[in-house]
Amino acid sequence: MKHLHLIKVKYLGATDTNGARIKITSTRHNQSKYLSKDYEFDSGFQQAIDYLHTDLKYTVVATCPLNYGDTEHGILVQEFSEFKPQDKVLDEDGNRLY
Repeated sequence: MKHLHLIKVKYLGATDTNGARIKITSTRHNQSKYLSKDYEFDSGFQQAIDYLHTDLKYTVVATCPLNYGDTEHGILVQEFSEFKPQDKVLDEDGNRLY
């Protein structure tokens, strides 16, 4: 049996002080990272998959809902590395995205 790393994804709606965000949490390292909601994606879940695959170079193996609503999902990946919140993700113009 192959071991996988579960990443929890939760959409956080806008508040008086913060815009909408996506929270991704490593269940292995108990570490979270917040992404500002990018409205080019249909959902925060799709944005999280893109971030894990494109920016962190994780291999997404499977996805699943974690509750009966549409507020929390799971993404199974092969990699076990920790998130590095200090790392900056830049766009092609050098502007910070995350």
